[in-house]
Amino acid sequence: MPDQPTLREFFYAFTEAQGDAFFLLDSGGCILAVNSAARQMLGSPPGELTGTDLAALTAEDPEALAHYLQNCRRTTSPVVGAITWRTAAGARSKTPCRGFRLHLSSAPRDGLIILQLSPPAQSASKFIALNRTLDELQASRYALLNKSQRLEKEIAERIKAEEEWERTFDSIEEVITIHDQEMTIIRANRAAGLLFGLEPHALLGRKCHEIFRGEQQPCPGCPELLTKSDLKPHCVEIRHDTIKKTFSVSSFPVLNEHGGLHSFVHIAKDITEQSLLQEQLRQAQKMEAIGTLAGGIAHDFNNILTPIIGYTELSLAKIGVSHPVAHDLAQILQASQRAKELVKQILTFSRQSSQERKPLQIHHLVKEVIKLLRASLPSSIEIRQNIAEDGGSILADPTQIHQILMNLCTNAYQAMRQNSSGLLGIRLSGVTFTEADARATVLHLAPGPYVLLEVSDTGCGMDPATRDKIFEPYFTTKPKGEGTGMGLAVVHGIVTSCGGHVSAYSEPGRGTAFHVYLPAIRGGRQSPRPPSEETLPRGNGERILVVDDEETIVKLEQRILEELGYQVTAFTSCEEALKVIRTTPDDIDLIVTDMTMPKINGLNLAREAKGLRPDLPVILCTGFSELLSEEDAGQYGICRYLMKPVLTRDFAVAVREALTGEKESGPPPGEPQAG
Repeated sequence: MPDQPTLREFFYAFTEAQGDAFFLLDSGGCILAVNSAARQMLGSPPGELTGTDLAALTAEDPEALAHYLQNCRRTTSPVVGAITWRTAAGARSKTPCRGFRLHLSSAPRDGLIILQLSPPAQSASKFIALNRTLDELQASRYALLNKSQRLEKEIAERIKAEEEWERTFDSIEEVITIHDQEMTIIRANRAAGLLFGLEPHALLGRKCHEIFRGEQQPCPGCPELLTKSDLKPHCVEIRHDTIKKTFSVSSFPVLNEHGGLHSFVHIAKDITEQSLLQEQLRQAQKMEAIGTLAGGIAHDFNNILTPIIGYTELSLAKIGVSHPVAHDLAQILQASQRAKELVKQILTFSRQSSQERKPLQIHHLVKEVIKLLRASLPSSIEIRQNIAEDGGSILADPTQIHQILMNLCTNAYQAMRQNSSGLLGIRLSGVTFTEADARATVLHLAPGPYVLLEVSDTGCGMDPATRDKIFEPYFTTKPKGEGTGMGLAVVHGIVTSCGGHVSAYSEPGRGTAFHVYLPAIRGGRQSPRPPSEETLPRGNGERILVVDDEETIVKLEQRILEELGYQVTAFTSCEEALKVIRTTPDDIDLIVTDMTMPKINGLNLAREAKGLRPDLPVILCTGFSELLSEEDAGQYGICRYLMKPVLTRDFAVAVREALTGEKESGPPPGEPQAG
């Protein structure tokens, strides 16, 4: 047997770097050497354990301990067991144990025993084999050191890879959590913690639906339930009402080596802004479709109104105001005028009406409306105003801006009427959007200066479903008889036609706020034109060609013009009218034609007539047209552009101006004014 100091040196060389506790024993169980881990485990200083009987350090039955050591002497393979130790502090510690015989060529067969102890949380699968000769023992030592270094390197690389994975995991902006088969969170990235204002580790051990919705059951349509059933990825859209966000939630299965479910990868992407933009697009498309339909209805309705108004005016002019039926005819005319104003509202909503736009300093008009409101609203409604006089000027029809203000403020009052009190806020300011401004993108507004009008109330508010419909025509939450549902639809049409944007923010029980953005310009408000004279201008026998596919309208216009002193030739077909124009173009002083007609429309008729005689004046009438604006009509040589239904005075003025080439003072005839 080699001398003990040499053996101890090799023993220490092999065991000092190990985390496990090692004991070198003789055949009787006497301790020959221990490593640092063993001394630390028992709380003993260096050298104190050497020469001590192993049984004195344990709380085991002596016979059981002797039997275990006897088993260890019989084999160089590890014998698994467990030993309860007494520490120097008087405590007890039970540890797994693996003992084996140290076989050396010069030592007796049962000469030495090595015990290896591992803490319960660590593996005890490795053991030291000291075999035969010290030369071989030294070679084994170097091999063990090399293996230890390789293991340390592999562990370091794994730790580095784990750290890189964690950094990557935490750098992803989407909320990512990993769940076990019971939908319990076992891992969460930093984005998941930030969403709920918690550290990621605070989410571990909790259910996804418990954190996300505060519910004990999974969310309706939960993708994980679908993934659990078919082991396939699934994606759904879920609204988080607490934090007012919408998420695209995806679930991916992680399979084990047998193809079964091991865990889930749960990814939630915030798509709130994307959903808002999609909803705005859908709303814009819906409003555009409704606007096109409304414009078509207005066209047909104008053709019906034109003869009603025209013949009523002719009848009143003939019988005089003292006639017994004059009052009845006046009532018909008054009702027709209301219908005409309704058509104008429809055309405004569909963005097909023309307005008398001019530079306008809107703050003057806002103050006028506030005075009117203060006189009409109960004193329990407080009006709080913040009107910036330097907010900017806009290009708009003042009547329509007045209509916007009255509609929004009336709605605000009606929302507060149930409580008999409240706060009506009216704010006017200037705002400028840059190209980098996200608000301009969301509102679909071009960069530049805008005038912002805000009207808010502290009324009953609206839920999202109601708020999404408020700009639709005829949609109203008011009782029957209190509203037509056209007010906010007209507001939307006016604002959009001005190149602006209107939106509403509301919550049930917390009031509503409307935001109206109108493009700002340089310049001030123009003075209104003086009203024109009441006397109708008359003709001197000029020859006028009248064309309209509606026979009642043709006859009406012919009669009006003939009574004003003109010679009239009327047609309901553009083809028939063109034959006359081509045959005798010099015998015509003026053409009055409708725009929308079958086969040949009024614009093509005017083009051919101007081709034969460039100086021939043309008046174009229409109830609805998305093909031609008033400005475009002027480019084609059309001297007047009238919107139906045309009042007798407007018609007479337009004909006289077209024949003389001079324009009377006053607003342009036929210009629709907001009602």
